[in-house]
Amino acid sequence: AEAEAEAEAAAAVADETPAQKDAQAFKEAFQGSGTDEDAVIALLTSRTNEELQATKAAYKDAYGTDFLDDLKSELRGDFEDACVALVATPAECLAAGVHKATGGAGTDEQYLIDLLVGASNDELKGAEEAYGAAHDGKTLNALVSEETSGHFQTLLSLLTLRNRNEDADAVDDDVAEKSASAWQAGEWEGAEGTLTQASFGTIRAIDAKLEGGLEQAVIDQFKGDTEKAYVALVKVALCRENFVADALHDAMDGLGTNEDKLTRMIVLNRHAMAAVAPAYEARHGKTLRAAVESETSGDFKKILVELVAA
Repeated sequence: AEAEAEAEAAAAVADETPAQKDAQAFKEAFQGSGTDEDAVIALLTSRTNEELQATKAAYKDAYGTDFLDDLKSELRGDFEDACVALVATPAECLAAGVHKATGGAGTDEQYLIDLLVGASNDELKGAEEAYGAAHDGKTLNALVSEETSGHFQTLLSLLTLRNRNEDADAVDDDVAEKSASAWQAGEWEGAEGTLTQASFGTIRAIDAKLEGGLEQAVIDQFKGDTEKAYVALVKVALCRENFVADALHDAMDGLGTNEDKLTRMIVLNRHAMAAVAPAYEARHGKTLRAAVESETSGDFKKILVELVAA
């Protein structure tokens, strides 16, 4: 009878899905006299977002409590925020970042730019739904209108409308030729529409036609937040790895680290870190890992290092 019971137990374990096994591993990490943070880090950084969504559901089924609530009750500070960002869907992570960038004493314009410029049409659509669900149905466009003004507002509003041609290799030669000629002559009317809607291939074609390149052209033409937004739009089209690397550097540069931006830019781009890390070192003279290690501490440092070194 004992052998039969052991065989049944072994069969039950064998039938468990990976999500059920992970749910049990998280539960074990939460139990006892203290949380096993290293186990939490190992699980969160070695699973895809899709796998973590399945684990959330399996955890609820097995234990009757919400995985995110239990996770939050076990953790604190920046480390908790990083774990929550990893467990969130990309849309939820992006929406929460937009809220952080626009909440508080004032809008962090560069953070808002980097979140919106770095997102695809589908990611922006998902973020709008997640943001609206958390904020009484407010759209990202309405938020941008409240928090920004002028040409800068026009640029960000156009991004939230999600009209980018996402066939990255498509080149509209007519648009490229006309835009390059007009912008070289200092005639920038309609540039905001082109740079928020044209394919990245078309923007690369414009860059190739402009003496000194497109990034320098927008720096010469615009100022302030509008210039920052145009520069980001050009960077993401020409080389996404450079765009992400510079956003991460901005999060760590200056008098204090923007932990929320550092976390979300890593989490939202974790699949691209193998390309971002060498771009960061080439552009900023330091490895991304070393930069993160110098700006963070404790379990927060451990989890971000795992993500950038992956």
